[in-house]
Amino acid sequence: MPLETLVLSGVNSISSAGMTVLLNACSSTLVHLEAAYLDQETMKSDCFLKLGYCFNLEYLDVSGCTKLDDNAINNLLKAEVVREEG
Repeated sequence: MPLETLVLSGVNSISSAGMTVLLNACSSTLVHLEAAYLDQETMKSDCFLKLGYCFNLEYLDVSGCTKLDDNAINNLLKAEVVREEG
């Protein structure tokens, strides 16, 4: 069964690279992501590049993630929908 909910809140050993791997594995099905209180140095805004491709995402909680900045929002907006022409 595809993963629809991912809760990483308070997992203080995960990096943005690790979170990207998880998001890559479930980006087409993820609906609910809780990733609050990830304030470690290794949590950066770059994981939001992949998060932008979670087009089914309806809920996102990143409260208390003090290392995230405006680049996180900018990275979300970089995602593009690719349409197949046929």
